Amino acid sequence: MLFLILMAGLGSADKVNVEQVGHFGGHISGVALEHNYAYIGQGKDLVVLDISDVSNPSEVGRVIIPSRVDEVVLSENYAFITGYENGLFVVDITDPSVPKLVGSYDTQGADNIAVSGNYAYIAVGDGLVILDISNPSGPAFAGKYNIGSALDVAVAGNYAYIAGWVTGLSTLNVEKPAEKTSGFGFLLAVSAIGGAFMVLRRMK
Repeated sequence: MLFLILMAGLGSADKVNVEQVGHFGGHISGVALEHNYAYIGQGKDLVVLDISDVSNPSEVGRVIIPSRVDEVVLSENYAFITGYENGLFVVDITDPSVPKLVGSYDTQGADNIAVSGNYAYIAVGDGLVILDISNPSGPAFAGKYNIGSALDVAVAGNYAYIAGWVTGLSTLNVEKPAEKTSGFGFLLAVSAIGGAFMVLRRMK
């Protein structure tokens, strides 16, 4: 009898009570959090919400993007947004109440994005596009790897992990061009099945 009582007690302790405490309406397609703000995609708008009162999120800023917002990633004072029809959009969020669209790059469609250092890694359906975002107002092409299917991407160190609908998980070695050097830098990507390409580009 004691054993049954203890088991019943353990079972109830494992349960988690979930309660909705706040809500903001609309068709929301992406969300990222920083400090007391939530940055959400609502159609073609990036909306900034003050969530200091979690029970009553309130809009404090909004900016129109020339495409439906798909995913939102924050880095430093910028929001990097993938637009399903176009590609990458960069919004300055230094003042959350006045978000400003400052840069873009058309990748002919985009799904998900990861940002690491001065580079943005964008899954574009058939592969991975890498953009140099050291100048957020002017993202520049740094390389592309065609893998056949790319829906999502995550980056850790020198490796990008690409999730594909038909290709599974592919691991790419994305060695970055050396910064602050003259001459040529290089970008090397190698797939999990041995394919490779090299892109040479002149460093400024």
